[in-house]
Amino acid sequence: MPPRRNKKPLPKHEDESLSEEVDDDTEDTIIAKPSVKRSKPDLAVQWIDKYEPKRVEEVCINPKKLKEVGELIESMIFQRSDCRLLVLTGPAGCSKSTCVKLLAKKYLAEFHSSHITLSKSTDGNIVEYCDSNLEETHQKDHFRDFLDGCKFLVGGNLSLILIEDLPNVFHSDTLASFRIALRDWIFADKPLTLPPVVLCLSEVEMTQSLEPGRKAYYNIDNNLTVETLLGKDLLYSGSAQGLVRRIKFLPIAKTFMKKTLNRIVACEVRVFSKFNKGTLNGFINSMADSGDIRSSICNLQFWSLFPQMPLVQGDPQISLFHAVGKIVHSSSKYQDLDDDQSDALSIKTVADAYSNFSLLYLALLENYQIVNGGEFDIDIASCVVDALSINDTLNDIQESREYGIMAVRANLRRVKVKTSRTHPMKFPRHFKTIRESSRVQREVSDYVRYITRMQLSFRQANLVYGCLLPRIYNSFKYKLLNGRTRFSYNRLGGSFSPVIADDELPVMENEHEFDSREDDQFKADIQQAIMEDSAVQPDENQSDLSDAISESGVDTDEDLNDTLDEGLISSFKKPMLRGKVREAEDISDDPELDMLVSQGML
Repeated sequence: MPPRRNKKPLPKHEDESLSEEVDDDTEDTIIAKPSVKRSKPDLAVQWIDKYEPKRVEEVCINPKKLKEVGELIESMIFQRSDCRLLVLTGPAGCSKSTCVKLLAKKYLAEFHSSHITLSKSTDGNIVEYCDSNLEETHQKDHFRDFLDGCKFLVGGNLSLILIEDLPNVFHSDTLASFRIALRDWIFADKPLTLPPVVLCLSEVEMTQSLEPGRKAYYNIDNNLTVETLLGKDLLYSGSAQGLVRRIKFLPIAKTFMKKTLNRIVACEVRVFSKFNKGTLNGFINSMADSGDIRSSICNLQFWSLFPQMPLVQGDPQISLFHAVGKIVHSSSKYQDLDDDQSDALSIKTVADAYSNFSLLYLALLENYQIVNGGEFDIDIASCVVDALSINDTLNDIQESREYGIMAVRANLRRVKVKTSRTHPMKFPRHFKTIRESSRVQREVSDYVRYITRMQLSFRQANLVYGCLLPRIYNSFKYKLLNGRTRFSYNRLGGSFSPVIADDELPVMENEHEFDSREDDQFKADIQQAIMEDSAVQPDENQSDLSDAISESGVDTDEDLNDTLDEGLISSFKKPMLRGKVREAEDISDDPELDMLVSQGML
């Protein structure tokens, strides 16, 4: 018999290893098994962040505007331009900051690659100002300290300074510190190398009352624009020297809006596969009219999750001159329709997108004559002015607020336009009139308070002191008796001059801003009286306040006239006292007085 073979023992497997293998196989089987249930879209990821442009070519903006901004930023980074502050203005959601960030990364990378740098990282190429990071710095000085620290971001550490967040510019001291910091940066010495600064500002115009008797200034309290933020002096002087450049952005055109929104729909095909194509296209068309790409993307994501909810959009906004153009010329958007439909839709666009009707009517009164180069029948102009006048009488009726723009459009439709030539639009002169009126009222009130010290109304004081008193003080007889003054006495409050409408915004910070006019003796006397009052000791003020109050009877007209006469006499005596203590050399400067003295007549 052949020898018996030894059987090899079977390998022993522990129960744990077998169970692990079974578990692994089970897991593989579960993973490989296709899921039947459709997963819901991730609500934590916002599409505005998910589809944020990564390249310059992906920015939703007009290519011409992108090229204009890119050329200027490139010249600022490579120091081929004297510009130290670039201001981008426009409505919200028009790709201002997105455009700047991508262009800055592109050109800063080229700059660092062509220069020897200590660090190859490009994370710090853009430095943004954040007002919330105050730490131990006073808010008024926070922006100035921020700019002081950015002065070293040059050379190998070159960065672009982006200002989107603003300090509390509605506080006067903070606004003044903000302007001073920018002024010192812009007008720093030429040899000093500074990094480029870009300010992105979403301009906002608020509705303001133009009712008589109420102060309505065009300032930062009711209009956040680059003129009210930086101030006219800083903006215009910097622009004249090429140190400040401004580029205006318009709402994004419908073509570019639809292109971007359709690209997002194509990427989210799993979400929009259940939607009807006609309904989807209609929603995109309605979103594209807003011109706000950021708001449109957010609305598109919300609508994809809750299509049964009604669509809520932000109120469309147009500028004053755009509103005037749509009324005077009608909107070119509806030029293919008949005249009645085009006019109706143009008026509806203005009524929905512009709210300050009081200012709009004033602007129409200034600009209705630009149609056809100002060449049309005088009867049409008369009808336009009459319609605006009637609208003023209906101003308190809410239902009739559109009467004026409808009547203006209907009358201007009668003009047979033969040329496209037109005149530039002008800003209403209303704010300039308010500015001049406030200046007169302030100076007359100061004169009554500090010089005459009488209880007079503005109308009485302006009637007596505004016109008659300068003639008396400037007369030869008065100068002969009291001596010459340093300046002549002009009309109290300043001489009157015509108020002309132009395209310049009448920015007025406060009622003391436009006080720079010709030298005037009234102004000098008021300033001297204010200084004397401020130098009075506190004890004297307290003693004046502690005087007994005497009862007064009913004043008659004669008493009032006597009071005015006494006030005039007292106002005459004060210059006489000043003339007596004036040095003799002031009198000897007048050749007529010298001649009278030499003849023994004085």
